[in-house]
Amino acid sequence: MQSVLGEIKSVLAAINPAAAAAVVASSIAFMSAIFGPAVQLIIGSKQAAAAQRANDLTGSRAIATMRLAWMGKLRDTVPEFHSILMIKENVEQEKEAVKLSRLERRY
Repeated sequence: MQSVLGEIKSVLAAINPAAAAAVVASSIAFMSAIFGPAVQLIIGSKQAAAAQRANDLTGSRAIATMRLAWMGKLRDTVPEFHSILMIKENVEQEKEAVKLSRLERRY
């Protein structure tokens, strides 16, 4: 191990600083070329999953909105139906009252 470190030190000492900077810059460029797409793939998959979750929530919100609209319409329709029934009942009671009064007048 000592001999390997010694050889590395001797090679680095023999290289001029401009060449060392070029080697370091090219090494960094190579690593970014390898790891950049991998990082973009990971981030892209997370963004796609987040977009899918948002789309799923939007669909459920649309269904909830439709249900709320249906319930509101039902709330408006039931009292109207009830009032129609009550009017019909009142009309029938009035008709029977008129018939009874006619019968009373006859006898």
